[in-house]
Amino acid sequence: MKHLLQVLQLSILFSLLVACGQPAQFNYLDGSSGRFDQLKGQWTVVNYWAEWCKPCIKEIPELNALDASRDDIVVLGINYDQPERALLLQQARDLNIAFQNIVAAESAVSFAEYFQYDKPVALPTTLIIDPELNVIDILRGPQDKASLLARIEQAEMSPTGIESANIEPEN
Repeated sequence: MKHLLQVLQLSILFSLLVACGQPAQFNYLDGSSGRFDQLKGQWTVVNYWAEWCKPCIKEIPELNALDASRDDIVVLGINYDQPERALLLQQARDLNIAFQNIVAAESAVSFAEYFQYDKPVALPTTLIIDPELNVIDILRGPQDKASLLARIEQAEMSPTGIESANIEPEN
């Protein structure tokens, strides 16, 4: 339900932006378009994954759970290999990915360009972006819902954010 509501909200926002003449900066797998400023006001967790990455596949249920856990957190996936839409859709279905994915091959501006970080060289890599659109953490290795929520909650309690670290979840 949360995902459907977010898709509807993004579709409405996109329609309003198009009416104002602001072009889309990236495309979602569901066919809607987005702009980075639409992410403002919520926590954004960006996860780089690939179908051949076993740790990526392992963390998908955790990312699905995180995306459904709070209205102020959105999880966005970016397939590292940047396949075309049809292949990305098939991979997302095969892996039961419930969170929204970006069609990187169709994006006018990449997340790495916009948020000024280097494209990950290891997978999985997860970014935590605060409601003011600052990258506050880049996590390498598989994460779980609890580890990601802990990082977000730590940042919420600290007025200066948190220092970036490579955190592996406790098993």
